[in-house]
Amino acid sequence: MITRYKIVNLPTDRNLKTKKMEIEAKEFIRLSMMETHIDLKLELYKSAINKLQGENEIYGERDFPELIEINNKWIAKYEERIELLNEIKK
Repeated sequence: MITRYKIVNLPTDRNLKTKKMEIEAKEFIRLSMMETHIDLKLELYKSAINKLQGENEIYGERDFPELIEINNKWIAKYEERIELLNEIKK
């Protein structure tokens, strides 16, 4: 009795190395994009904090205490987010 074997394309070492390199390249790109995104967020939050602190100086505590209080709450939130992003980045 003769049996027929189907020829299967088994991956060679070269194919495996190529696939591994492709996966590593994709992972590197993904991590680079995440780091860039985090850097952009950090710059955005720092800019917002500077803007709010500038508003606090312009309007003054005596003239607009409610605005200063709101700005200080946002500054605290942004500083927490900056700390969190810095921890993620490590």
